[in-house]
Amino acid sequence: MSIIFSGSELLEVALGIERNRASSQVEALDIGIQAEKDSILFYTEMQNLVKPADHQVILTIVNQERDHLNQLSQLKKQCPKLGNPLKLEESER
Repeated sequence: MSIIFSGSELLEVALGIERNRASSQVEALDIGIQAEKDSILFYTEMQNLVKPADHQVILTIVNQERDHLNQLSQLKKQCPKLGNPLKLEESER
C-alpha cells in the first residue's frame, strides 16, 4: 500500500482546498477530517455494491482513508487550541 500524501503534504492539500472556507488551520483540518470520515462511509457502503472479487480493493481504499484520518487528527493535536490564522497572499483571496 502506498501513501499518497505525507503528513505535511496532507495539511497543505487541506489548506489549499479550504482556503476560501477555513479561517484557521484547525478549521481546515476539521473540514479535512470530515471529508475523510465521509470517504470512509462512502467506500464502506460501496463495498455492498461491488462484486465480492473487488471487496479487497475497496478495503484497501478504506484503510488508506483511515490512515489519512489519523494523520489529520495527529496534525490537529499539534495545532494550538485557538488555531493559527491562515496566512493568505493577497492574490490567493
